[in-house]
Amino acid sequence: MVPLAVHSLFVAFLSAPLQLDYKFSKCTQKAMNSESTPPTRTTVLIIDDNYNDRKHWSNALRGPSFNYLVLEASDAEDGRKILQNQKVDCVLLDFDMPLCGFFTLIELVPDLARPNIAVIMLTCLVHPVWSELTKQHGAQAWLVKQHTSVEDLDNAIHKAITSVKSLRGS
Repeated sequence: MVPLAVHSLFVAFLSAPLQLDYKFSKCTQKAMNSESTPPTRTTVLIIDDNYNDRKHWSNALRGPSFNYLVLEASDAEDGRKILQNQKVDCVLLDFDMPLCGFFTLIELVPDLARPNIAVIMLTCLVHPVWSELTKQHGAQAWLVKQHTSVEDLDNAIHKAITSVKSLRGS
């Protein structure tokens, strides 16, 4: 049997607010803060009418080495709908699609031409004139699929997003 004085002291101890005075180094505080905040994912929209190409790039960017949320559209209309409803950081756009290509899409989605969204042309075409024209109208890069590794694409995405942010001033 516990004496009443000890019991009262124990109850008082448990009901008192716990005050700890720990001092962490700035490095430790930073590590603790970064662990509690998950890294933000970059949202990439792939607009490509070729199913195999679209799946190849989306699967590659969803790999464990990357931190992408990958959305897919098989044509410009589906891509436009996604862009209207979701925040997208970068669009990977095939240049040669039936019905609607780059120039039609930038008319449908003015944010692509301002630029508010990074745009990378990811195409099978090696065409310097089209490459230059798309860059003049808002694209940050022109990559040829068969000559592009997933690491090249990852670097291009980061570079394009950084470029758009600097143009926006944010």
